[in-house]
Amino acid sequence: MRMKDYELIARGLYVSRLQSVWSATEINYADQHRAAALHVAMALARGNPRFDMNKFMKECGVEEINK
Repeated sequence: MRMKDYELIARGLYVSRLQSVWSATEINYADQHRAAALHVAMALARGNPRFDMNKFMKECGVEEINK
C-alpha cells in the first residue's frame, strides 16, 4: 500500500469519529471507534514495517497509543 492509501483509510475513520460527537451514546461510540481504528492500524502495520501507528491513530482522530 502507498501512503495515500493509509491516509484515505485514516480519513474514513476520522469521519467516523466525528459522527460520535453527534451520537447519543458518544462514550460507547468513541470506544468502538478507537477499537476499530486500532484493529485497522495493527493490520496495516503487519503489512508494512515502516508503518507509523501513532501517526495513523492521530489521523483517525484517536489519541496516540504509546504515551
